[in-house]
Amino acid sequence: MFASMVLLRNKRFDGILWFCDDRCRQPAKPIKEAIYVTGGSTRLSKWGGGLFLETGEHLMPQENGIVETRTVRLWVGEDGIVRVRYFENIEETLEDAIENIQALGDLVGDRLNVVFFDYSNVKSQTRECRQYYASEATARVVSATAILVTSALSRVIANFFMGFNKPKHPTRIFISEEEAVTWLKSFLPEREPSI
Repeated sequence: MFASMVLLRNKRFDGILWFCDDRCRQPAKPIKEAIYVTGGSTRLSKWGGGLFLETGEHLMPQENGIVETRTVRLWVGEDGIVRVRYFENIEETLEDAIENIQALGDLVGDRLNVVFFDYSNVKSQTRECRQYYASEATARVVSATAILVTSALSRVIANFFMGFNKPKHPTRIFISEEEAVTWLKSFLPEREPSI
């Protein structure tokens, strides 16, 4: 179980947010906002002179419109495309895929999104992870996906995903970020002209 302690700022509590995983003895760094994505038991406790929330939930820090999960960093670019970049040497599981799609929904709300996935740092994905990314659950928040591959390994992982999982939304593999973004722009909703 992932444990975290934070001095919480939300509708019920006010304070500076701090993040601490279950291995640390003191707050690791200040955070401006937080999003909780999975259920778990919670309780308030005093710790280090402050009031903290102990939780079995994953805590995703969100600073300057950037959300981080265990495996990725997500943000919305100025062009309206969601960028997803994996951290180094990621072995992605079903739980990671669920957390990442939930983070996407939390980041942008209930609308459909076009998403650019940079697979450069992906080391592996479980079968269940790939199935989830190809599922209806993902198609509820993603209208199109471009996958950037920059190595032989990332190309194999992406081709395996496309060949065996058949995503429910348009998905293509690219070797150029510029070409991927151009393709994704064709799925963006028309914007009203500014007056």
